[in-house]
Amino acid sequence: MDEKLLKLRQQLHTKTMEIEAFVAKQEGMSDLKDMDPAVYQRLRSHVEKLLEEWEEAVHEGTLSGDEESPFIKLAREHIEIQQQIADLQDHKNR
Repeated sequence: MDEKLLKLRQQLHTKTMEIEAFVAKQEGMSDLKDMDPAVYQRLRSHVEKLLEEWEEAVHEGTLSGDEESPFIKLAREHIEIQQQIADLQDHKNR
């Protein structure tokens, strides 16, 4: 695997964990490393849904609330990394 792609995937994983930790803290949950696996799986699903909803709102132009909130900042960074991965894969497939 391309070194740049590998690095981007690691960055995406790190950013995802950062978002999971942020959401867990906001919801009064335990630290990720101490979390029960079933609870962690529910958290992951919840975070995926939040990111999907945020991305849809951005595309539809219906984003409301504090656009500089910590979650939105993290979500933007997450999407930017995903886009870099997609662009790199597109470039390789040409």
